[in-house]
Amino acid sequence: MKATVLIVDDEPAVLENCERLLRPHGLDCVTLPDSARFRDSFRATRPDVVLCDLKMPDLDGPGFFQQITRRHPHLVSRVAFLTGDSLSPESHEFIDLSGAPCLAKPFSLGEVYDVIRGLTREMPVVV
Repeated sequence: MKATVLIVDDEPAVLENCERLLRPHGLDCVTLPDSARFRDSFRATRPDVVLCDLKMPDLDGPGFFQQITRRHPHLVSRVAFLTGDSLSPESHEFIDLSGAPCLAKPFSLGEVYDVIRGLTREMPVVV
């Protein structure tokens, strides 16, 4: 299965690194520099998995997840969060309640691929 991964992060280096890690392993990557553009890109992209930064300036991870829950409930179980910070108690609580996996930056190909494979349950193992 060839999956499309939507990566939402306000750090250009994170977007570039995710693409660099994932594309050679057969994953299509669509990158967005902020979550506010998700609505427009969703129509064209139809992602299988969404990787979203937890802390962003305009619409943060919890707000983004709330929008996905309302507008695209079929994607709720296919969202994972990325964070470069140690998690605050509020962030821990949100992650626990959402049930979404959370990857600490920087992460390895194996870590991100395992999360994506776990969310889709249909992807092959990285060799």
